[in-house]
Amino acid sequence: MARSMSFCIFIALLAFAPICFSFKNNNGNLYPQYYYKSCPKAQEIVKSVVAKAVAKEARMAASLLRLHFHDCFVKGCDASLLLDSSRGIVTEKGSNPNKNSARGFEVLDDIKSALEKECPQTVSCADILALAARDSTVLAGGPSWEVPLGRRDSRSASLSGSNNNIPAPNNTFNSILSKFQRQGLDLVDLVALSGSHTIGNSRCTSFRQRLYNQSGKNKPDSTLDQSYAAQLRNRCPKSGGDQNLFFLDFVSPTKFDNSYFKLLLASKGLLNSDQVLATKSQASLALVKQYAENNALFFDHFAKSMVKMGNISPLTVSSVIVLEDLIACTICLEIVNHGKGIVTEKGSNPNKNSARGFEVLDDIKSALEKECPQTVSCADILALAARDSTVLISWWTKLGGSTGKKRLQKRQFKRYFKLLLASKGLLNSDQVLTTKSQASLALVKQYAENNALFFDHFAKSMVKMGNISPLTGSSGEIRKNCRKINSS
Repeated sequence: MARSMSFCIFIALLAFAPICFSFKNNNGNLYPQYYYKSCPKAQEIVKSVVAKAVAKEARMAASLLRLHFHDCFVKGCDASLLLDSSRGIVTEKGSNPNKNSARGFEVLDDIKSALEKECPQTVSCADILALAARDSTVLAGGPSWEVPLGRRDSRSASLSGSNNNIPAPNNTFNSILSKFQRQGLDLVDLVALSGSHTIGNSRCTSFRQRLYNQSGKNKPDSTLDQSYAAQLRNRCPKSGGDQNLFFLDFVSPTKFDNSYFKLLLASKGLLNSDQVLATKSQASLALVKQYAENNALFFDHFAKSMVKMGNISPLTVSSVIVLEDLIACTICLEIVNHGKGIVTEKGSNPNKNSARGFEVLDDIKSALEKECPQTVSCADILALAARDSTVLISWWTKLGGSTGKKRLQKRQFKRYFKLLLASKGLLNSDQVLTTKSQASLALVKQYAENNALFFDHFAKSMVKMGNISPLTGSSGEIRKNCRKINSS
């Protein structure tokens, strides 16, 4: 029993250790005033450079808006799209959705250069993308919105993610909706954000199949207005002319308005991914009709959906642990001892003379190896042990009156938060939760008053933490002994 309790304490120490780093977060510490002190002219600088670029070339507004979309749908809004190929990185710029299509990178370079002169290494490229998208929309006559800021930049890119996650022009309606839903977006977001096609161009290669062979029977798309199709065929032949450009909204190609939706209702959407909004879903069609009739409603929904999209898995960093995602800020503890080519993490500052309970993990691994050899990973053992330890320490034994019978009561963990409110947090990393962030303080107060809410958020955050970059398939191994890698 003593060993079990020691392990519970060990897990608790791991869970609350104040080792913070950049991490994925559903809503993050993003807020519009993020740079007010560190770079007060940040938004002014971005707007100025974007304004010059759009004045020089109206098409640039659509290009910058599209970059934000293509970035957020791959690994979240982390500027991974902007990375060039280098050692260990294969650029997303070479993916099917981006190759010979994504543009405006030089404008972002100009913005970054100006910001680095004003406030070096302060404003992230991910936030530049978000601000440039908003400013481009406004300059084209569209709605404005407050951009939540505080994103960090990714150190990696995902070519496969770019190829697979970004909706393609010839995708089916269900495929497009599924890709939006995977990002936490819904049907309203899909239709509203598709309205960004009220500005910008598309290449012949992106819609050629609609003109000549939509269903594989060498016939044009029956949902495309045939007089419009005839006009398109003049500059988009069966072969050649792949890069020829066409307006997505030929009525007002440089003005951000609701004419795009009116064209869909007239069967004059350029891309298949546009027209299916009016032909493959009654719910989608209803939204198209609403936006075609009510420009203000479209603007309102578009702005809200842009904020929502901008919150897709941002990388954030904080000097405090955000309580709603408390366990996302944790130790990546490696059980392995010193070995050939390995320097154990047990000797690191956070772990030396502190991390303990390894012998319990040895016992668990030994029992599992007898039951099912080389099947259960040490990583999964850690995750399960953390859950079980939390459950076990959540109960305590109390003598029940004169009968002497024992009964179990739920431990009220919210006392920790009450201590913080009383300025009695032991560690600085504890107390700053109430002193350095109004958002964090608000959560502390909620948890101090509502133990069930804390338990709910704690459990969800533990699951999120357990999903941090796991090795799966052939990228890792099942150790026979958690303290040693398997011999080759």
